[in-house]
Amino acid sequence: GYEPEKHFRRPVALAWTGDGLLAVANRDAGSVSLIDVAKRKVVGETVVGKKLTDLVALPRGRFLLVTDEEKSELVLLEPKGLDMQVRVRVAVPHSPVKVKVAPGGAFVTVTSLWARRVSLFRLDVAKVTLRRERVTDLPFPPHRQWIDPAGEKLVVTDAFADQVAVLSL
Repeated sequence: GYEPEKHFRRPVALAWTGDGLLAVANRDAGSVSLIDVAKRKVVGETVVGKKLTDLVALPRGRFLLVTDEEKSELVLLEPKGLDMQVRVRVAVPHSPVKVKVAPGGAFVTVTSLWARRVSLFRLDVAKVTLRRERVTDLPFPPHRQWIDPAGEKLVVTDAFADQVAVLSL
């Protein structure tokens, strides 16, 4: 069976895969670990970047998205058994911290803390592509995000103060 290497990982985000495994983004290892929760065992780990900051599953869990702060990338991953296959890497403004998938999975947003920007990407799962639609400058360093159930509005919070921005998608 798989035995994980002993090194510091610093888990920062969790998401379920379509196969029912728990994916864990490890900031300091730049890896995604897969955990069989029923067996309480790490069953795989794949290095996909340098300094991961967030991880989300797309609807139905076939794909995952991670943000890599050090490489300034959004990475589309496909779980393959006990491994992760990198399918697409796209550049984002420096210091990406959070990724959010719109209802239905057609759009993805990424907040970039020190760049003070939020990026909007169009996701085509059938073609396995991510295309940047636009980047919006903000008057504050953004962090958390929320997309309304209709997928029309994005609310972004300031990482350090009491400010929010509401953007139309």
